[in-house]
Amino acid sequence: MCGIAGFLGPWSGQLAEAMVAALRHRGPDDEGCHFDEATGLALGHTRLSIIDLTDAAHQPMSTADGRYTTSFNGEIYNYRGLRDELEGAGIALRTRSDTEVLLALYVRDQAACLDRLHGIFAFSIWDSVEKRLFLARDHLGVKLLYYAVLDQGFLFTSELKAATLCRDLPRDIDPVALADHLGLLWTAGDATILQAVRKLRPGCTLPADAAGARVQRYYRTRLPSRWSPIWSRGTAVGHPRFKHHCRCHVPRRRSGQNHDHLRLHPRFVRRPRAGGPDGCGGAVFR
Repeated sequence: MCGIAGFLGPWSGQLAEAMVAALRHRGPDDEGCHFDEATGLALGHTRLSIIDLTDAAHQPMSTADGRYTTSFNGEIYNYRGLRDELEGAGIALRTRSDTEVLLALYVRDQAACLDRLHGIFAFSIWDSVEKRLFLARDHLGVKLLYYAVLDQGFLFTSELKAATLCRDLPRDIDPVALADHLGLLWTAGDATILQAVRKLRPGCTLPADAAGARVQRYYRTRLPSRWSPIWSRGTAVGHPRFKHHCRCHVPRRRSGQNHDHLRLHPRFVRRPRAGGPDGCGGAVFR
């Protein structure tokens, strides 16, 4: 878990540093802040080192030409395959981190890169030429991202409390969100306990520049029809998504090591329903 924060507005670098300090518990291994006084842009990051443990993967991370800078929280599960693709296209990468893969993919494909990502993430990317800040949240919303559009500018952060460090942020309470939180320990939709602060919805992006900020949806969960099988054929362990999940999360087998405990329990193996052809029923869960 890492922490990201930043703004686009008239505030000082001290606010950026204070927001980063408020997120320090999310990333105790490293922290950094990118501040451009001329444009009023700040990106902050607190890092929990997982993949590339070297200082080369420090964030915020910029491209070699300095045009793009990112602050990224999360993990890209298929970054190795994307890395091979980028290097095969002649794009040089200087670290072993998924952060640099994400940044290089965005430089090449812009917002369309989100269709290629398998993972959990919340990130910001600043384009210093177009003067545009791009925010995105993962498909199912595992990683949180809060933002506030104010008269003075734009704020974003991984945690609500970091946003409250800005003195220009109104403190008006949203009574409906407060009731949801007290009753459910959760607030529905994009609401937060503060009226001025919103949650970026899962599967959404938020480009922000001098003209304003507008939420755009890039992903909707595909709901299967009533008779669609959970697994197209064979067993669950033969499904491509299951194999991909194992490649990302299950340690590789070592010589003499028994991995029988990783086999799927028989109760989760798909069987055809009685009275119907193979492939017309769902997985059997008993």
